[in-house]
Amino acid sequence: MRRGNRACRRCCSLPTFGELPSALADPACSLPGALVRKEPFVLPWRWRGDLKTPPAALLVLLQEAVRACSSGPGGADDDCDDGSGGDARAETLAACLPIHRNALRVHLGRGACAVRHDLHGGCRDPAGAGGRARQLAETLVQRGDAAEGARAWLGALRRRPRDARLAYHAAKFLAAHAVEEKPIAVLESLAVSFFAEEKAATTELLFRSLLGCPVPYNFRAPDFAAGVSRETLQAQQGYLWLCYCSWQVLASPAAGATDAHEAALGAAQLTEEPLRLLWLDYLTQAKARLLASASKAPELRSFTALVHRCLATVPVRRALPHASAKYWADYTFHNQVVDVYVGCLPPCQRSAALERLHALAPTNAALALRLLVAEAEEGNVHSVALQAKLLIQRLPSCLFIWKIVIAATRKLHGPSELRRLFVRALHCLPLSASLWKDFVLAEAEAAASASSSACGGKGGAPVQRALALCREAGVSLAELLPSSVTLSPGHATS
Repeated sequence: MRRGNRACRRCCSLPTFGELPSALADPACSLPGALVRKEPFVLPWRWRGDLKTPPAALLVLLQEAVRACSSGPGGADDDCDDGSGGDARAETLAACLPIHRNALRVHLGRGACAVRHDLHGGCRDPAGAGGRARQLAETLVQRGDAAEGARAWLGALRRRPRDARLAYHAAKFLAAHAVEEKPIAVLESLAVSFFAEEKAATTELLFRSLLGCPVPYNFRAPDFAAGVSRETLQAQQGYLWLCYCSWQVLASPAAGATDAHEAALGAAQLTEEPLRLLWLDYLTQAKARLLASASKAPELRSFTALVHRCLATVPVRRALPHASAKYWADYTFHNQVVDVYVGCLPPCQRSAALERLHALAPTNAALALRLLVAEAEEGNVHSVALQAKLLIQRLPSCLFIWKIVIAATRKLHGPSELRRLFVRALHCLPLSASLWKDFVLAEAEAAASASSSACGGKGGAPVQRALALCREAGVSLAELLPSSVTLSPGHATS
């Protein structure tokens, strides 16, 4: 787990929300277990909800987290004169960036305006230019100042003109926000920056020379600029391909873009992040072509085949952090692809499409939830109940599917069937405080109905039994149950 994630988790997530961020856990398993992710995340700040920690105190905690991450090798108090100093400094900046990003969200939630100066100061460090530029641009866009955000990206590019990753994200920002600066100029400047001679060839030939693609037999590539070698280019190969494909989309979207994406998928040994970005760009381009096409059916078939090819070729198996012998199924990217695909379909076809896609990935919990939501939006309560019961067989440790089954059963059946279902759910998830709370409240509701009926008078016993079972499981509901539900003595401490 990266230091920035650890600091955010310990300093802010637990005291603020009372739980760890859901981004760190496997959505298919709600049981206690190892964290499955180490990527940076943004905490789900709820400014109009109930925060246990005041915003000013959160900022103090985040500042302490930055100091904790900066105190190790490469930090602010570490003077490295050897060759390892730059790597340590870059590692420290990478650890601090998630904390800065969360601090920005706190500032924005408070309506604070004095955050730009600090970020501009951070962007002066070339090693942190990309991450800080993205943070500053996101902040300015939320304030409605996309032009200033574009200037932040361009300022970072002036400090690192040969950073393909930075150029790619800057071009994406400029294209998304339609500011005065043109994204194609950013990509063309990147290609030229690697060579000693300016305007020595067309942008396409320069990119093809950088990527080792075939060029005309009579073309001689210009010499590299000082400090550029095949080794430095190889380190940026994935993002160079992304920049080349993005340039093709902007320069010749009809023909060259498809060929460029296919060449990138076939020729490059891409790492995980560039590969996923390449597929998303390719699918977005194909989606735009589908929406603009007059003959929808052939284009939809072609697009569906491309989506299935993407889902089949991008692996989902990932090792747990610090436990390379253990694996889990990460469907985050695949669900992004499903979003792109389903967005092209008419509403009446989406439920059937989701069902077909889920049949290809039966352990994809997020896709299962989306399928159930689609069925519920069509008003098929019985279908939701049936689908959810089938999904429970495949994903017995997924809390959200149990909650959907319980909600459907509450509508279709009586208290006795609901009680049996809660017993099954709690057998699978015995430490889920949320599930225990729902069980106790359901028993209280049934007790209230029994008390108001002709045979009332003993309705409180099931509630006390449920609370006793909860105590036996070692789960405390003191902070979750409303005051209307009477806790038995000693229940406040589990």
